[in-house]
Amino acid sequence: MRRYVGGTVFNTLVTAHPDYNITVLLREPKASFYEKYPSVKVIQGNFEDFQVLKDAASKADIVVHSIKEDLLWKVANGLTQDHGDSDHETAVKALLAGVTERAAASLPAFYIHLSGTGIIVEWDNLGELHPKVWSDIDDIDAIWSFPSEKLHRNTESLIQEAWTSHGDRLRTAIVCPPIIHGRGTGTGRIDGGFYTWLYDESVKKGATFYLGSGSNVYSRVHVADVAQVFLKLIESAARGGQGAEWGREGYYFLTSEEISQKAIAEATGKILKRKELIATEEAKQVSLEELDSMLGHIPFPGVARLLFGSNSRSSPDRASKVLSYEPRGLSFLDILEDDLARAAQ
Repeated sequence: MRRYVGGTVFNTLVTAHPDYNITVLLREPKASFYEKYPSVKVIQGNFEDFQVLKDAASKADIVVHSIKEDLLWKVANGLTQDHGDSDHETAVKALLAGVTERAAASLPAFYIHLSGTGIIVEWDNLGELHPKVWSDIDDIDAIWSFPSEKLHRNTESLIQEAWTSHGDRLRTAIVCPPIIHGRGTGTGRIDGGFYTWLYDESVKKGATFYLGSGSNVYSRVHVADVAQVFLKLIESAARGGQGAEWGREGYYFLTSEEISQKAIAEATGKILKRKELIATEEAKQVSLEELDSMLGHIPFPGVARLLFGSNSRSSPDRASKVLSYEPRGLSFLDILEDDLARAAQ
């Protein structure tokens, strides 16, 4: 759990519940981790270690897979499969095998998984606002019926198979946040990749940018709000599952706000111009060809379209109804300057 979201979830859990017996998987444990978390048991391994993961999961009442090592950040930085994330199929298969082995009808086991709203991205009409806002209640049948080529569907389908086959003794939940902002509190990375790419491409171009009218929206949420929802689900699992929904209904969007790409570009332009990093604060409209030329070092088809031109709109209906979710983290614009400053480093 040394990555951005996972580290924050872990730190939040340890802080709230020093009474829990917690085990973590670390690829390369560091002395600083043991010093900060002396009561936490550490298993050394990576996401390719099927048996290590399965054995660990089989000994746990609650398994939390909250590493969302940003796929784009990972490929951009040349990381290998064993650095994995929650889209890593071998790891998810191993964890599900272990937790299913642990579970019994009289004492169910729990698996809580971090996904992402890349699964609901709208690729058509780039640069313009798409009217569809996905609900984790009203659209749940459609969500579970997505085709395999959708982002994150590869592992979500494994979880679906697990609760379909073992729902009497295995209870699963998927936490599905959009683009995450804010400073993480873990011992590893404290930021996602979005701000680095926004900063780099704006400085390279000499201006911030948007496609079309720039009215396209990708929902946002603060990392602390994501961690709080994980905490609520873990606490529910510790009570035997009361106070949450699992399996087919165990799907939680976590949006806190919507902001258009043009509004992001305009706010970013003012910050970077004030710091004399770009020539003008005015956001520039770019063509699709110009957008496609960005982030060429990331071998992911349509990466700039995804980050800067697409729509991904979600409503946290289930989290609000079932978990009393109320976003409390600072807004995207309130901490944009801080996030950009860290990206510049």
